[in-house]
Amino acid sequence: MLNEKEKRKGRIIRKVISHEVTRTDGVTDEKVYIDNIHTDTSICSYYAQIDGVMQDTMDDRIHNSLMLGFSISDTNSYRGINQIEGQNDTFVKGFASGYNGYHSASIAEQRFLESDFLKNGVYANKISSVIDLIIVNGEKTTFTSVQSEVQVSVWPYIQFQDDDQIIYRFYYLGEDGKMTYDELTPEEYYLQTQEDSSLKLTR
Repeated sequence: MLNEKEKRKGRIIRKVISHEVTRTDGVTDEKVYIDNIHTDTSICSYYAQIDGVMQDTMDDRIHNSLMLGFSISDTNSYRGINQIEGQNDTFVKGFASGYNGYHSASIAEQRFLESDFLKNGVYANKISSVIDLIIVNGEKTTFTSVQSEVQVSVWPYIQFQDDDQIIYRFYYLGEDGKMTYDELTPEEYYLQTQEDSSLKLTR
């Protein structure tokens, strides 16, 4: 589950996502346990060579032998946190391949800026989870898996230091199908990024 601030101001790197798994079927004569949750995070881009590059992966399961797994019911939920690495070696090399069309030692080792992702058409993160369940009903035990997928839009506004001045930009997809940006004044940036602003740029 994402809070409203996470939905509006998602960054491509350094993201912490909280999630919750619960039951809503009202069945009381069986017990359900989460055996494992596998979550993959990838980037969504308007450009095919970047779209789908894996950003991070996570597995979570019970860490003792006293329980079958994380117990869930109508009144007992599993709550977890997915802290996205941001720029591990696999992600950097994968993005560098699409970013430059080839690998090189210097490119593969560098860390990219938020603006590098935005100008290459990245507009969201896709977070996909596979939840493995153990279902116990009396003497009968069964196993099944369910899937969950959500996209978190990327915040298209950035600011950065360039020599002795701060640069403000708003990135968007142009009519020619290429990413472009508008340079903003500090006042425009402030107005565009306020929570309750009705003056946001639209394209």
